[in-house]
Amino acid sequence: MKPTRILDPNFKYTPSEKTNIAKTFARIRREQAEAERQKATVTQLKRRQK
Repeated sequence: MKPTRILDPNFKYTPSEKTNIAKTFARIRREQAEAERQKATVTQLKRRQK
């Protein structure tokens, strides 16, 4: 995920009282777990018979 700059027009400020830190951490854990699953996926290649 690319960091957003404050001067970027797509930046949306959210006050701290409007955030749910538990949901944020849960989302980050899901994203990290998915990245690990994708990284751990290995496909075995068949060797050519000589």
